[in-house]
Amino acid sequence: MSARLEIRRWLQVYRAVYCVAQSGDGQYVALGTETGVVVLNLGGQRMAVYPADGRELPVHQVRAPLDFTRLLLATRLGDVIAFDLEPSAGRFDLNPRALHYTPNDLYTLDFSATVERVALGHYSFALTMLNLDGDEVWRQQDAGEAARSSMWSVSLTPDGGVLYAGSAGSGTNWLLALDAGSGAPLYRRECAAPVVAVAALADNAGVVTLAQGEYDTAHLTAYSANLADVLWEQDLDGPATALAADLIEPLVAVGAGYEGVVSLVDATTGAMLASEPLRAMVNGLSLARGRFIAAATQDSSVALLHYLP
Repeated sequence: MSARLEIRRWLQVYRAVYCVAQSGDGQYVALGTETGVVVLNLGGQRMAVYPADGRELPVHQVRAPLDFTRLLLATRLGDVIAFDLEPSAGRFDLNPRALHYTPNDLYTLDFSATVERVALGHYSFALTMLNLDGDEVWRQQDAGEAARSSMWSVSLTPDGGVLYAGSAGSGTNWLLALDAGSGAPLYRRECAAPVVAVAALADNAGVVTLAQGEYDTAHLTAYSANLADVLWEQDLDGPATALAADLIEPLVAVGAGYEGVVSLVDATTGAMLASEPLRAMVNGLSLARGRFIAAATQDSSVALLHYLP
């Protein structure tokens, strides 16, 4: 039997879903929506909601470690909030901590549970690193490499030592590797097209970028850790919409096209392992332990997929 992606379940959310994170065992998903964040189990039961008082908070980035003990989110308004996820009577208690606020200037967020660092990519000429107390570890703004472009997508290596950042702003587009502890530039590479998303690979093997090509195409490229070599490339049909890398296995999930095609790619060779078209474009992806994929779609739902090699 050939390898395939099998849809385990559809979860209906009944509101726009922009991003998704999941537990390492695939039992829980955290969804960022126009009104906040909601945690669901496999049966679609709500395990936690924030805000719980009826306020609306447009969440467009969400991250969680594999053990699902923390949750981090970023809002379109510029808030960065961290939660401790504590099981309580079959649900999760959410204990929020405001970490950071940059008015209307948060493009992407990533989190390393290994070193407890929070990386922020901004719409503007800035990159920021925080700790889990909300203290600024470093910031590049209008200086150094970050000043060369804007709209930064960020991804921390699994060990938390290197931050990869790719820009999609007007003008020159850059792919950077920075020391995550100091912000010092390690390597850089000029890219031919705007970088829509970046994903650091397992075992610190390098980084994959998703770029928008011409005529509604997408381009997937894997680079070595020092950005000197192109390891492989793939062209995809339709607009590039989402990218996620596994923290443990050398695998990448990518969403592209108007039919919401989700593909699983061997991060070592670039070979397409399996694909599955969903019924709408994919807004966000999460890939865990080489098996579980969660895809947030534009029709207010989430597809939970299982990779069967």
